[in-house]
Amino acid sequence: MTQRSWLNGTDYWKKSLLQLKLQETIIYTTAFSPDNEYMVCATNLGDIAIWRLRDYLADSNWSKASGELFPLRCWHAHTSAPIYSLCFCGMNLVSGGDEYIRVWNWEEILKPGASSYIEHKAELHNRQEVNHLGSYKQFSETNDLSVDPNTNILYSASGDNNAYSWDIERNCSLNTFQGHTDYVHCIKYIPFTRTIATGSEDGTVRLWDPRISKAAMVLDCSKNGSNSEPHSEKTPNPNWITCLDTDDGGNWLVCGGGYSTLQVWYLAVPSISCYMPLQGLPHAVTYSDGKIYSGGNDQHISQWQTDGRFRVRIPTTAKTIFSLNVNPSPSNKMISVAGSSAYIDVFSDITYKRFSLCCCPAE
Repeated sequence: MTQRSWLNGTDYWKKSLLQLKLQETIIYTTAFSPDNEYMVCATNLGDIAIWRLRDYLADSNWSKASGELFPLRCWHAHTSAPIYSLCFCGMNLVSGGDEYIRVWNWEEILKPGASSYIEHKAELHNRQEVNHLGSYKQFSETNDLSVDPNTNILYSASGDNNAYSWDIERNCSLNTFQGHTDYVHCIKYIPFTRTIATGSEDGTVRLWDPRISKAAMVLDCSKNGSNSEPHSEKTPNPNWITCLDTDDGGNWLVCGGGYSTLQVWYLAVPSISCYMPLQGLPHAVTYSDGKIYSGGNDQHISQWQTDGRFRVRIPTTAKTIFSLNVNPSPSNKMISVAGSSAYIDVFSDITYKRFSLCCCPAE
């Protein structure tokens, strides 16, 4: 066999392996950088990938683009894969997955000529509980992250039924928020009211005062707008909460989960303002610019008015949507949608998909 034919064979197997990895890739979470210049995603394989959005936003650039829109940088960030959550905390990128939360220096990541291997700045662990045999249980996963932009305190939702607050500069936990009786799937820091909202598989949304680690309000989400019987103590709550968000003022909260319905709560009372029936289970919801965007296992994103009126429903590449982000910049609005696919759909308007980014797995 000649050298040329051997190389061609090597390229063939590399391409085959790449296609196999792309088929296995699930994107659980995405985030826009604070300056809205970059898109970041994390996957079930433990990879983090980054794209510079201006390379694709100009019509001239997009028309010249050919093939797949591969990332500017991609590295294997979590050896214990997968990664469930991403956020920016000051000049740091934070990723949460099985067993630990990792902190990455954003400026170091973007340095020209940086190697493909990137060292994390810090590593945070949820507390370990002791089992009945007296040994430590495995660390619990981190399902969601949120940040207080004024203090850069990090908040996390954990699989051990707790939420936590962290000082990432001192690499330590500040508070533990206990009260949920099942997995905590989602968390949101609300700057205007300086409170935290958490959603759990126990069927409740809790609002916390982060200074005293006490739940100031508990919302019972077992009312789902249907005629289903309420759960009892002997059966798990079918209306588990997987996603939530609030408006900027902290007056309205939208949440969804086990039932194919979103609930909008008016927090001042508190009471349910309206229900939004869906065609599948919701996994992601975002409150932006007076509108609500949702996605789940029906391969579509939907847009709603805050009073529950349905506006539009658009198909996406991912059959199941796990991440939905809206960058409300008036000069360059973008909506990113990702899930059970190696592709991130980027919309400039909900009715117009601009392009799709391909998350090529790290070698």
